[in-house]
Amino acid sequence: MRFVVLLLLSLTSIAVNAELSYDLLDKLTDSPHTLQGDFRQEKTLGEIDAVIVSEGQFDYQRDEHIRWVTEKPIADELVMTPDLIISRQDGENALTIEADTNPTVKVMSTIFFAVMTADWYSLSDYFFANGQQSGQDWTVTLTPRNDVLKNSISSVELAGDKLLREITLLERNGDQTHIVLSNLNQ
Repeated sequence: MRFVVLLLLSLTSIAVNAELSYDLLDKLTDSPHTLQGDFRQEKTLGEIDAVIVSEGQFDYQRDEHIRWVTEKPIADELVMTPDLIISRQDGENALTIEADTNPTVKVMSTIFFAVMTADWYSLSDYFFANGQQSGQDWTVTLTPRNDVLKNSISSVELAGDKLLREITLLERNGDQTHIVLSNLNQ
């Protein structure tokens, strides 16, 4: 009997800590059409050993836009659509980059939309996934598949439950961005 209990405990432990596949992540997470909430972002600059903290609100509408409004320390708004990125300060467009003139915009947009909306199959085109599940909570590390992404990104670490809660971007130059999403409303 003791052997059976130990065997069952070890099998349970294996199942909980098993590698996450994109299929399993798709089953564990929700992909709401709209989502809004607050964010706190810490950007660590590796070369000068400095941390920049910013806070604000975000919202997205799947396949239409992601809007990132920084309130502190400097007011700024970033809007990303599938075809362009707009940076605004004081309500004025400071920068507009279109996918037609810069193909990187399309790739960045696809990746950011996929991360924010839990579109795991789109991410599988760009990243390998390795992660763990514990109950409804999960963590996954994405490592780039192609050389273009490998040149700038070491990995992307994601964590959440039914919704994405944390994002950590580790860049090749030593910079790191950690984002915590809170007060999420669908």
